[in-house]
Amino acid sequence: MGGFKPTKEQLKIYTEYEESPCIFVCTLVDNGQEDMCIGCGRTDTEIEQWQTYTNPEKKVIKAKALNRLQDD
Repeated sequence: MGGFKPTKEQLKIYTEYEESPCIFVCTLVDNGQEDMCIGCGRTDTEIEQWQTYTNPEKKVIKAKALNRLQDD
Protein backbone atom coordinates (compact mmCIF):
# COMPACT_ATOMS: atom_id res chain seq x y z
CA MET A 1 0.00 0.00 0.00
CA GLY A 2 2.77 2.37 -0.84
CA GLY A 3 2.00 6.02 -1.22
CA PHE A 4 -0.57 6.32 1.57
CA LYS A 5 0.28 9.10 3.97
CA PRO A 6 -1.88 9.50 7.11
CA THR A 7 -3.09 12.94 8.05
CA LYS A 8 -1.96 14.68 11.24
CA GLU A 9 -5.39 13.92 12.73
CA GLN A 10 -5.06 10.22 11.97
CA LEU A 11 -1.56 10.09 13.44
CA LYS A 12 -2.83 11.81 16.57
CA ILE A 13 -5.55 9.17 17.00
CA TYR A 14 -3.05 6.32 16.69
CA THR A 15 -0.36 7.85 18.87
CA GLU A 16 -2.45 9.45 21.58
CA TYR A 17 -5.49 7.22 21.96
CA GLU A 18 -5.34 4.87 24.93
CA GLU A 19 -6.82 1.52 23.97
CA SER A 20 -8.91 -0.52 26.34
CA PRO A 21 -6.97 -3.26 28.13
CA CYS A 22 -9.89 -5.65 27.56
CA ILE A 23 -8.81 -9.14 26.45
CA PHE A 24 -12.40 -10.46 26.23
CA VAL A 25 -12.19 -12.56 29.40
CA CYS A 26 -14.94 -10.57 31.08
CA THR A 27 -15.57 -12.06 34.50
CA LEU A 28 -16.02 -9.89 37.58
CA VAL A 29 -14.85 -11.24 40.94
CA ASP A 30 -14.67 -9.71 44.39
CA ASN A 31 -10.99 -9.22 45.22
CA GLY A 32 -11.76 -8.24 48.79
CA GLN A 33 -11.96 -4.54 48.04
CA GLU A 34 -14.09 -4.20 44.91
CA ASP A 35 -15.42 -6.11 41.93
CA MET A 36 -12.61 -6.56 39.42
CA CYS A 37 -12.41 -8.16 35.99
CA ILE A 38 -10.06 -11.14 35.96
CA GLY A 39 -9.21 -10.42 32.31
CA CYS A 40 -8.17 -6.77 32.38
CA GLY A 41 -8.03 -5.87 36.08
CA ARG A 42 -10.41 -2.94 35.82
CA THR A 43 -13.28 -2.42 38.23
CA ASP A 44 -16.87 -2.57 37.03
CA THR A 45 -17.08 1.24 37.27
CA GLU A 46 -13.90 1.71 35.24
CA ILE A 47 -15.23 -0.64 32.56
CA GLU A 48 -18.61 1.09 32.39
CA GLN A 49 -17.10 4.59 32.23
CA TRP A 50 -14.06 3.83 30.04
CA GLN A 51 -15.25 5.93 27.09
CA THR A 52 -15.72 8.99 29.32
CA TYR A 53 -12.14 9.07 30.65
CA THR A 54 -9.39 11.24 29.19
CA ASN A 55 -6.24 9.57 27.89
CA PRO A 56 -4.22 10.54 31.00
CA GLU A 57 -6.98 9.07 33.18
CA LYS A 58 -6.97 5.89 31.08
CA LYS A 59 -3.21 5.52 31.58
CA VAL A 60 -3.67 5.75 35.35
CA ILE A 61 -6.53 3.23 35.28
CA LYS A 62 -4.48 0.81 33.18
CA ALA A 63 -1.59 1.03 35.67
CA LYS A 64 -3.96 0.42 38.60
CA ALA A 65 -5.58 -2.48 36.74
CA LEU A 66 -2.21 -4.10 36.12
CA ASN A 67 -1.35 -3.74 39.80
CA ARG A 68 -4.66 -5.39 40.73
CA LEU A 69 -3.89 -8.35 38.46
CA GLN A 70 -0.38 -8.70 39.87
CA ASP A 71 -1.63 -8.49 43.47
CA ASP A 72 -4.17 -11.29 43.00
